[in-house]
Amino acid sequence: MHIKENFDVDAYIICKEYNGISLPHELLNGEYFFTTLHDDLNHIHNNVNENLKIKAKLPRTHAILVELHYQNKILKIDCIPAIELPDDFLLVPDGWKHCKKINLKYEENGLKKLNKKHYGNGTKLILLIKFWNWRLGKPLKSYVIQRLVEEIFMHDEINDWKGAARIFFREAIQLFQKHYKNELILKDRVYTHRSILKDYKVKQINKFNTHLMQAYDLVKKNQWEQLFGK
Repeated sequence: MHIKENFDVDAYIICKEYNGISLPHELLNGEYFFTTLHDDLNHIHNNVNENLKIKAKLPRTHAILVELHYQNKILKIDCIPAIELPDDFLLVPDGWKHCKKINLKYEENGLKKLNKKHYGNGTKLILLIKFWNWRLGKPLKSYVIQRLVEEIFMHDEINDWKGAARIFFREAIQLFQKHYKNELILKDRVYTHRSILKDYKVKQINKFNTHLMQAYDLVKKNQWEQLFGK
């Protein structure tokens, strides 16, 4: 279980059957990973705990969303099928047809460095920007927002929240301009030759860039309620 502090819950469901052995090449794809996990979750719902509800149909590209109903509360969990590899790596789906390696410690270390520099305020700023992203319907996944904040504020300072928001939107726009010029930004921590934006279509990137520019216009006009709500 990987719980992002103050945010959502990602559960990496480890397939013990293949740990320590080579997975047949024909099974190295998201289809096999997701289908296996979906069958297992169905078995849990039908035979173990009917309070576990599967909220996503196949095919999937990132995770299978489930809801756990308990004492009139609902916990939403993104379930990601995975196989453990040496040196703290995991093998997870990369869309429906492929797989990729990830390392959660790399992500945790990035956040730790940010919080050390800003005395714990890095997490708070990420939460603020994720809330803005959530109000827009989450056009980009939360981990992209986190990486943007890390990229920007490992160099800039967090002196106050309005000032930090102003810096974020201004610098994020500049980063996306570099992306449009085919410069490598937001490098994948494992596959360092490519960007984490590779998972998104051009239309999605363009839409998010438009959101950034609109947000920066609101910041310059001090229209904070339109940006973050009351």
